Formats: sequence, C-alpha cells, structure tokens
Amino acid sequence: IRATPSARSAYQGEQVIIEYQLFFREGIQLRQSRLTDSWDAEGFWREELDVETRPIPRIVIENGLRYNTIVLKRAAVFPTRAGEMSVDPLKIESEALLPFGSRDPFQSMFSLRNRFSQVQLASPRISIDARPLPADAPPNFDGAVGKYAMTVTADRTNLNVGESIQLSI
Repeated sequence: IRATPSARSAYQGEQVIIEYQLFFREGIQLRQSRLTDSWDAEGFWREELDVETRPIPRIVIENGLRYNTIVLKRAAVFPTRAGEMSVDPLKIESEALLPFGSRDPFQSMFSLRNRFSQVQLASPRISIDARPLPADAPPNFDGAVGKYAMTVTADRTNLNVGESIQLSI
C-alpha cells in the first residue's frame, strides 16, 4: 500500500490530501478486503473523500515491473496544532488468490477456497510538519488557510439597457 500525501508540510488548518493505493501483480486476485485497525490521524481534523466502490485496476509500471493498482482510500487531513505529527498506517487484511501453479496444483484443482491465502498489508506512517500560523493575522481572519482563487466569466460583454447578463463565479 502506497500512501501519497499532497504535501509533507502545511500550516495549521491547511488541507493535505492523502491517497492510499494498493499495488498488486497481474494474476493475483483479492477478495474480502477489510481494514484491520482503526485508521487514526491524531492531531488532525479529517474528512473522508469519495473513492470508487468497485474500482477497475489501472496498469502501471514501477521499477520495470508491471502492477495493477486501485485507490483504497482518500482523505483530507487538517493539522489542528503546530509540530511534527504523523498519520497512522492504513492496514488491511485480505484473501489473495495466487496464480495457478504457485501452489500444489493437485490441491488447487479440487478447492478454490484452499487456493486463497490470508495476507496483511500496511502503508507506511506519514509524517507531516505542521507550521504555526503567522502571528500578524488581520483582525478579520477566521482560520481559513490555503490557496484560493476565484474566476468570474460573463456570457457576453456587450449589453443594451435592460438586458441581463449571466455571470459564472
């Protein structure tokens, strides 16, 4: 399981998105995957983000080897205090069907159940350096931290008196 944070350093209250991807080799089938521990991000406010409930594996090449990968989990975490903090590993337990011929072929001919093996996987722990907010915040600062942009477009630029315009913000 690869855990990829959008940043390793953030201000207190700034969003960091973490994506967890499962990598597995071609021919391996997984079933009955489930979280084994409570995934925790102490010191962070967290929001679960949507992922596909029935993902279709993507093929990627890593270090010259071909893998299938699916997104297991996406979460937005927001540091609630300053300091070096960490997000616990994401741990799953699953049953893996190994490609034919990787176990005793006589036994696998008679029972699919016996060909599945229990596997436990975990992502690495993620460290995030949460920086304190600058001390010279404006008086109306309400805690929103991050990069913001706003664009405004109009459906037309020339109007006659009394005509309406549609703005998209």
